[in-house]
Amino acid sequence: MSLAEIIEELPRLTPEERRTIYQQIERLDGEPNFEPTPEMLGAIEEGIRSAQTERMYTAEEIKDRVHRWAISRVECSMQIARAVANPMSVIDTLTHRNEAFASSAFPQT
Repeated sequence: MSLAEIIEELPRLTPEERRTIYQQIERLDGEPNFEPTPEMLGAIEEGIRSAQTERMYTAEEIKDRVHRWAISRVECSMQIARAVANPMSVIDTLTHRNEAFASSAFPQT
């Protein structure tokens, strides 16, 4: 059987038959030859250093932070939507804030 014929037959095999062929090829060829690049080794070393020296977060802490971040994004989006729907309310709010700041920063004598 030629290589082309073998490749043509592969799609007709069951997953178990393909797995058996794959395992046989692994046995014939030995362990895969994997050599990490210098960049990979550097990234691994940086990850190890970071894990040893920096603050680690629990899964619950991460979930809480993501939840708070998402809520703040929703609140911000809602404020933008309100401003788009009623731009005068934004101007009124800014005017009142400026007046309050001016009166506290520069009191009338």
